[in-house]
Amino acid sequence: MDFLVSVIVPIYKVEQFLDRCVESIQCQTYKNIEIILVDDGSPDKCPEICDNFSQKDERIKVIHKNNGGLSAARNTGIEVSSGEFLCFVDSDDYIQPTMVEHLVDAIKNSGAKLAVTNLKTVDEYGNRVFNLEESPIIDGVFSGQELLPKIYQKMGWYYIVAWNKLYHRDLFEFIRFPEGKIHEDEYIITEIMWKAQKIVCISSEEYIYTYQRQGSIMTEKQAQSHCDWLEALYLRYQFCSAIEKLSEFTKDTRAVYFRELNNLYLDDNLKKCSTRKQRKTAKYQYKFMGGKSNTEKVNWILFQISPNLEYRIVQFVRKIRIILKNSEGDFL
Repeated sequence: MDFLVSVIVPIYKVEQFLDRCVESIQCQTYKNIEIILVDDGSPDKCPEICDNFSQKDERIKVIHKNNGGLSAARNTGIEVSSGEFLCFVDSDDYIQPTMVEHLVDAIKNSGAKLAVTNLKTVDEYGNRVFNLEESPIIDGVFSGQELLPKIYQKMGWYYIVAWNKLYHRDLFEFIRFPEGKIHEDEYIITEIMWKAQKIVCISSEEYIYTYQRQGSIMTEKQAQSHCDWLEALYLRYQFCSAIEKLSEFTKDTRAVYFRELNNLYLDDNLKKCSTRKQRKTAKYQYKFMGGKSNTEKVNWILFQISPNLEYRIVQFVRKIRIILKNSEGDFL
C-alpha cells in the first residue's frame, strides 16, 4: 500500500499565488496525500481561500494561527501531519503533477529516507532564471558524507532549501525549523542529511521556484539575514566537529564562515546596517572554532588588528603566489 505523504504549505500574504500553488498539489498523480495549509495569520484573503479549498477537497486540512513566521508555520504543519513522509511547498511556488510520485518512487527504489528533486527557477513572469545545466543536482544515491560538501559549490543552495525534498518523518523527530531566523533551512540541512545517511536525487525539474530578485538597497533585514547565516554556519561547525568522517567538511565550513565574517566588516552596507553587537557575536563565534591551521591563525590575528589590513595582506600574498607560479612556468 502506498504510504501517506503530508504536503505542508505555510501561507502569508500570497493571495495572488495561492490558487496556483494549491491546485498544483491537488492534481498530483500520486493520490495518497494530505494537504496541510497553515495560515500564518495572513491579513489578506488567504484565510478565506484556504477554507474554500478545504470545503471542496477532504484531503485538505487548514490551520489558522497567529503570525509567527515561516519556521513556526512549517513546525505547526509537522506537528499536525499524519504522513509517513513530509514535503514542504512554499505558497508562491508550485509543483509539477508528477513531483510527489517521482520522489516516492525514488524513495522506494533506493530505500533512502530523504529524496531531493531538481527545480526550475523562474521569475515573476514565468521566465527561466537559471539554465538546467547550471543545476548541481544529478540522478543518483549518495551518502550524507558525499552530498554535504556540494552545498558550498556553485548553486549549492539547490541542496539547502527545504522545499524540493521528500523527508521520512523520523528525520524531524528531534529537529524543527528555528523560529525567528531568516536562513531557517541552513540551520537544519546538515543534521537532516547526516541523519538520513542515504539520499536519493533526481534530476527532473519537479519543483517550480519563483525567484524573488532582491533590490540593491541594503536594509537591516539583509544584515540580519547575513548574521543569521553566520550563526547557522557556526552551529553547523559545532555539529560536524564531533564527527570524524566530516572533518574536511568541518574545515570548509570554518573557511566559509571566515569569508563571510570578512564580508560583514568589509562590505560598507553590511557593516552600516548591522549592529556592533551582531558583529561582536560573529567574531566571538569564529574565535571559538577550533582546529585552525597556522595560516588561519595568522589571518585571525591580522583580522583582529584590522579587517582591512588582513584583507590587503591576503590579496598581496595571493598576487605574489600567482606571479611566482607564472614565472616558474616561463622558466620551464
